[in-house]
Amino acid sequence: MATARRTESGGEISTIRWTESGELVLEGTGRCPAGRIVLERGAERHSWPVRQDEETWTAAVGRTAEGLPLRSGTWRVLAPSPEGTLSPEGTLSPEGAVSPEGTLSPEGTDARVRLSAALIADPPRPRVTGFHEISVRTSRDGDLSLAVRPALGPHERGPYATRRRRAVAPRRTTLRDAAVFDSYGGGQYSCNPRAVSEELARRHPGMEIVWVTRDGQFAVPPGVRLVLYGSREHEEALRTSRFVVANRRTQPGWYRKPRGQTVVQTWHGTPLKRLGLDLEGMPYAQRVPRDELARQVATWDLLLSPSPFATSALRGAFGYEGEILESGYPRNDLLFDPARARAARRRLGLTGDRRIILYAPTWRDDDTGGRLALDPVRVAGALGDDDLLLVRAHYLVARDMTIPNGDRIRDVSRFPDMADLLAAADVLVTDYSSAMFDFACTGRPMVFFTHDLEHYRDEVRGFYFDFEAEAPGPVLGTADDVLDVLRYGDLGQFAARYEGFARRYCPWDDGHASARVVARVRP
Repeated sequence: MATARRTESGGEISTIRWTESGELVLEGTGRCPAGRIVLERGAERHSWPVRQDEETWTAAVGRTAEGLPLRSGTWRVLAPSPEGTLSPEGTLSPEGAVSPEGTLSPEGTDARVRLSAALIADPPRPRVTGFHEISVRTSRDGDLSLAVRPALGPHERGPYATRRRRAVAPRRTTLRDAAVFDSYGGGQYSCNPRAVSEELARRHPGMEIVWVTRDGQFAVPPGVRLVLYGSREHEEALRTSRFVVANRRTQPGWYRKPRGQTVVQTWHGTPLKRLGLDLEGMPYAQRVPRDELARQVATWDLLLSPSPFATSALRGAFGYEGEILESGYPRNDLLFDPARARAARRRLGLTGDRRIILYAPTWRDDDTGGRLALDPVRVAGALGDDDLLLVRAHYLVARDMTIPNGDRIRDVSRFPDMADLLAAADVLVTDYSSAMFDFACTGRPMVFFTHDLEHYRDEVRGFYFDFEAEAPGPVLGTADDVLDVLRYGDLGQFAARYEGFARRYCPWDDGHASARVVARVRP
């Protein structure tokens, strides 16, 4: 839960300038008591150090502690009081490891940083840096904010641009030996597309690898080219690449598949919850119109499946009649590599023999507030000193949450790839997330907190099988039950059910799924 903070004046900015490397330099008068400047957008906060002189201070706002640019939105510029400065826990370093600074203490007074009268009258022009356009904004009182948005030109935004692209798309084109990858609509470098991308790069180093990013919020390996979602570069890559690999059904509305291109739909999880055409009659579920779903599915040449069960469910849900490759899920390959599990723990800054409990609930179509059903602070407080709770909120709601970090709890909602978290975890606590099928590859115990089981099953999404009968671990309705099981429960009693679950839902996962996919797509 985010904690309200009071705001008041925190000094005056006399100069704003950009560096050649894309940093925004703020120069102010007076003192900055906390020694830091903070940018805040909803529950998300980032800070940069201040260099204090006798009568002035200077701060250079650039990449965040995670090594990423600011995401799109409007960011308030604040000078926190000493009580609101940074505590020594929590954020991710540019390499993805946990760094010793970054989270904000829950109390204190935040002072708004204001512009001088001269800057209010004549603010700097918007600046394009990387994938973003950043504009200086101010209120009537001079309060400074930064407006960040993807750096798309007027010819790349809105319905006119979509109509133009459809109208001028060439009927024929020469395809390049290139592959375009898209994970969660350009939101992540993760999941099945990441595993296939890395395997393709290993086997065919001469192939061009292109990744789509919607907001510049992930890094890619050397040699991989990033393009901004909706840009001309994105359009050109989709129009001229031999392969397109994605894990969701959505491509831009202007996309028209060229002749000879191969589209690989990896999807992103074994379906417990109903999908696509099977959502009819579920009043809360968010559905894609039938004609739009049919248009998207018609572009697929190959659909990946982790099991015969998933093959049947996905074919019916999407009305897909094309080729399905029962390869296992590429993203699960790393779960069979002990070295990756150790590396994942190192990236998280985890040392020793602490038991790692990962809490990763799914997204609920009917819950616009994005609340966590299980209070992570309470759970962490009830666990032992040798336990550490990792909290992974669903990516659709994570940016609006504040999850405190401490000795027994850590927010990993923005950690780059869920697969690494599964590799690092000793126990998974979830509800209806497809993470259960992936984690079954590890043989490690699972606990299911399903306080809204009947409502979710009967009204929100519906299930493809009897979850209560087949779940490979205890299905619990209260937080107290979850705590009791984590502290005292014998999770080994579910071994037989667990084995049957893994045999049915992830029979082909063996650490080599990525190789099978690449061998099929580009022998």
